[in-house]
Amino acid sequence: MALQPQLKKIFFLAALSLSYPTWSQRWGTQLPEQLNEISGLASTDNQQLWALNDGGNTAELFRVDPSSGKILERCVPGIPNRDWEELCVDAFGRFWIADTGNNLNNRKNLRFYCFDPITHQVDSLLFHYPDQMAFPPKKEEDWNFDTEAVIWHNNRLHLFTKSRFKGRHYTKHYQLTAVPGTQVAELVDSLPLPRRAVTGAALSPDGRELVLIAYFFQKRPWPYTRATLYHFSSFENTRFLEGKIKSKRLPKGLFARQFESVVYFQGNWWVANEQLLWQTPRLWKLRFKP
Repeated sequence: MALQPQLKKIFFLAALSLSYPTWSQRWGTQLPEQLNEISGLASTDNQQLWALNDGGNTAELFRVDPSSGKILERCVPGIPNRDWEELCVDAFGRFWIADTGNNLNNRKNLRFYCFDPITHQVDSLLFHYPDQMAFPPKKEEDWNFDTEAVIWHNNRLHLFTKSRFKGRHYTKHYQLTAVPGTQVAELVDSLPLPRRAVTGAALSPDGRELVLIAYFFQKRPWPYTRATLYHFSSFENTRFLEGKIKSKRLPKGLFARQFESVVYFQGNWWVANEQLLWQTPRLWKLRFKP
């Protein structure tokens, strides 16, 4: 029997109230349509917040006002956007753009671009995974060579892979030396994350806290996702995945959002979601106490 209009309204409002637990911005900050597929966030020493879109979009970096969501500045590095997925800033103020999206696990040209926003000099680091022997691997459950989550730390790039296949949901941690050239990534560790695919990473300025964000998308009678923040602490050196771990559900409406970027900025963790159906891209400041 169909619900009466008033009952439908009550159900809708109740669902919304239950799905927003303890976030400091109940509705987030709406981002412009130019950032509909926001996939990376990074903060600089001079307290600027920068973002990028993933593959299929313009090859630009955007400086964003976190309070209003407005674009304050655009920067065109002059490099192609095959599948940009992450953005980092190193100790010299250079951007490391991760052109590492690899949903089909068949790319042989995975690379990072190192872009200096002052001189506009561009270098690149081409790499491959030591344990990938086929492009793509024969079995889909072995497709774990897609990276959307990267941090820069002590002149190294740390990559956390995204696995989307049932029964094989885990992330692998690789590292590279952050210098131009050609390298083989070093496999450091791995961690099972049931029913989650990692899509973003961020490190606190003191290097003592790591955050990964993840979601899992399934087709049901309606689009349905779960999105989670994983907080790691008390790890030794860069053995991030061996640290103490806590998790927290990311904000959602009736359905969870497609979160693909996270950053530590002005003393808080911030996440951003892409456009998904009627859900507009938004930037969220989290109230998270480990």
